[in-house]
Amino acid sequence: MRLQDALEIRRPRAGGTCAGAEAAPPTPSSPPADRFYGDAGYHKDPITAQGITDAFRDAELLADAIDAGFTGEQTPDEALSRYERRRNEETRGLYELTYELASLAPPPPEQQALFGALRNNPEEAGRFFGVIAGTVRPDEFFAPENIGRIVGAPVPA
Repeated sequence: MRLQDALEIRRPRAGGTCAGAEAAPPTPSSPPADRFYGDAGYHKDPITAQGITDAFRDAELLADAIDAGFTGEQTPDEALSRYERRRNEETRGLYELTYELASLAPPPPEQQALFGALRNNPEEAGRFFGVIAGTVRPDEFFAPENIGRIVGAPVPA
């Protein structure tokens, strides 16, 4: 099949349906609008550039949920609700850091101490940037015992 033919099959017609598809009205089992992935799933400031990383992670989680729904492992609503919970849990830590960084407020003294300690600690600086890149979990990096180890003093929880 030529690319042009494939595009023609999938081009929406007036009324919002694609050629060869029938319009289906929303039903009580239609997924809510908040079951999106990547940047469409929730608002976040682009300061940490996590949109594409979230999109890849969310696409995998969503594919697993769709599979669970189609195979009967869970009902589609249960599977999509599980996807949404997992997405929110995995996103929360970096979302909060992004929110803090996007405020552009001067870092509090504790954060200044951390940044100062990271300046002379390339291994932990790499882990900090791993938080930004999405390869290190924020809750692990920012755990009080880990921060205390990095800055060389206990940090209150």
